[in-house]
Amino acid sequence: MASFSTCRVCNLPKDFEQAHLRGLFSLADQSLITSTSLAVDVDEVTQTGTVTFRGEPSVLHGLTMNDDVSRDVEYMHHGQQIRAKIDVNFRGLTPLNKSNDEGAIVSVNSLINTDFKC
Repeated sequence: MASFSTCRVCNLPKDFEQAHLRGLFSLADQSLITSTSLAVDVDEVTQTGTVTFRGEPSVLHGLTMNDDVSRDVEYMHHGQQIRAKIDVNFRGLTPLNKSNDEGAIVSVNSLINTDFKC
């Protein structure tokens, strides 16, 4: 059975596009990406994304859920140097967006698998 790793990418500008998430990682790590997500943070100034990899990419080597350790990734965005943070120590649901709709409904689907690796 294949294992998967997911990381959170924080401090992305509000105009950052989901298609650019792959570009934050090395070509070898990009080849392992299976899915990405991106949403505006509650602060409405930055965005947070998630990236899921098949296996363990080099960028996550040494990061564990038991530490409060993150890795900085620097990149150019519209001519400005930006520093994003990558971590794996988030647990449970990470709120990726804010809804002003008081009647909003959230559907949560989960799979329980004792072989799951974060």
